[in-house]
Amino acid sequence: MTILLDTREPDPHPWAQHLPDGWRIETGTLETGDLALARLPDGIVIERKTPPDLAGCIGASRERFERELKRSRYCGRFIVVVEGDLRDVCAAARGIHPNAVVGTVAAWTTRYCPIVFAGSVESAANFSFRCLAGQVKDIQRSAGVSAAIHAHEVSQLLFEHACRTDSHMISARLSEHTRALTARFTAEESYRKELQHRKVLIDKVEAFQTARQAIEAVLKRLRRMPIEIGPQCNPQEPLRATKIMQREVDEVISAGSKEIHAIRAARIQ
Repeated sequence: MTILLDTREPDPHPWAQHLPDGWRIETGTLETGDLALARLPDGIVIERKTPPDLAGCIGASRERFERELKRSRYCGRFIVVVEGDLRDVCAAARGIHPNAVVGTVAAWTTRYCPIVFAGSVESAANFSFRCLAGQVKDIQRSAGVSAAIHAHEVSQLLFEHACRTDSHMISARLSEHTRALTARFTAEESYRKELQHRKVLIDKVEAFQTARQAIEAVLKRLRRMPIEIGPQCNPQEPLRATKIMQREVDEVISAGSKEIHAIRAARIQ
């Protein structure tokens, strides 16, 4: 893996002795920052600072450094790595109150980018190299995830195609089965209705006998009318006579209906 080192950095570089095995440094020009991967110059960019460097940026070189921090927004990720801790920076910032140093570091971290106090040159180098290598792993992981997603999408499409193919066959079979069930239900319903009709309908001879018995009951009552009703009807009172005859007719009809119901009840039993 190749590290791109800005031409403004010292040569030999203090981090060179801490390079991982198989890594090498290549000098080039970076618009912002000091180190980046040669193949990913727009990815993570490291700004190396010694405690006196950062103290100078807080003091006399503040405007220049803040312009660089503003330019860092165009990087994929910009990280300031300090070869010391915050106390070292406060000690190097002569004439600047420690509270001002802490406040400035907090403000820059909030507005622009992380500022990491590694504590030593070796720790700063190891931290920076891990950050640069980490983005390569992230890219490889993303590529692997993308390939897995693509494979999943392909398998999903194949599965959906197979389901669609099977669904046509299943739909046809279900349709055929539904038609068979419908025909069966229709036949059973017709059979049930026929049985019900057979229970209700009676034979012609039986119907004739039922009608004859009902008519005989009516005729019997009608034969008795002149004897039982005649004396009650007075020609001088036609309205009363009409009511008596109407009542008698209703009783005759009722007698015929009762006879029919009795015959039906006997047949059912």
